[in-house]
Amino acid sequence: MLSVNESQRAMVAAKVATYGHGGDRVKASIEALTQSDAAALLNVSRASVQRAAEVRESGVPELAAKVEAGEIAVSTAAVIASAPAEVQREVIAADDEREIIRRAKEIQQRRKEERIAEKAKAVAEIAAREPALPLNSMGPFPVLYADPPWRYDFAEDTGRQIENHYPTMTLDEIKKLEVPAAVGAVAAATASRYGAGPVPWSRGVGSSGTP
Repeated sequence: MLSVNESQRAMVAAKVATYGHGGDRVKASIEALTQSDAAALLNVSRASVQRAAEVRESGVPELAAKVEAGEIAVSTAAVIASAPAEVQREVIAADDEREIIRRAKEIQQRRKEERIAEKAKAVAEIAAREPALPLNSMGPFPVLYADPPWRYDFAEDTGRQIENHYPTMTLDEIKKLEVPAAVGAVAAATASRYGAGPVPWSRGVGSSGTP
C-alpha cells in the first residue's frame, strides 16, 4: 500500500486549490476549490496547503520535487523557498536531511533579522518625519505609565517572537534608559508611576509597577 505523508498531500492540495484567497467568487467556476476545501479533501491543515503554495510559487522545481517525493517536509521547504533560487539549489544539494534543516533554520533566522532591521528603519524614518509634541506643552499628569520594548523570552515558537514585529531591549538596557527631565516637569507632585512588563516576569515586579 502506497504511503503518502502530510507534506505530499499538502502539495497535491495546493495543486487542486484552483480558487485563490481574495479571488472573485462570482467569476470562479463551480469546480473551483479554495485552500480550505482542498485541505479538507486531502486531510491536511490549511497552513500546510499555504506552505505548499509558497513552495510551488517561489521554490525552484527541484525543491517542489523533493517535497512531492517525501524527502523534505513542506514546512522546511517553505522556509527554503523564501531564499534566492541559487541558495535554494545549494541547500537541497546537501544529501542529508539534518543539514538541510539546519540550513533552513539559518535562512529563517536571516529573514527575521532582515525584517527587524527593516522595521527599525521604518520607525526611525517616521520619528524623523513626525517630531513629538513638546512635553512642556502638556500636563501636569497624575499618572505616568511606561511600556518599554521588553525582550520577551517566553514565545512558544520563533514565529511568535516579539522581535518579528519590532526591535526590543533587554532588562539591563531598559534599566540604563534615562528619563528626560521634561517628563518630570509635567508630572504632578503626587503622580503615580507604573510600568508594563511580560506576564512571566510579574513575580519580579515591585509595588510601584517597575522592576
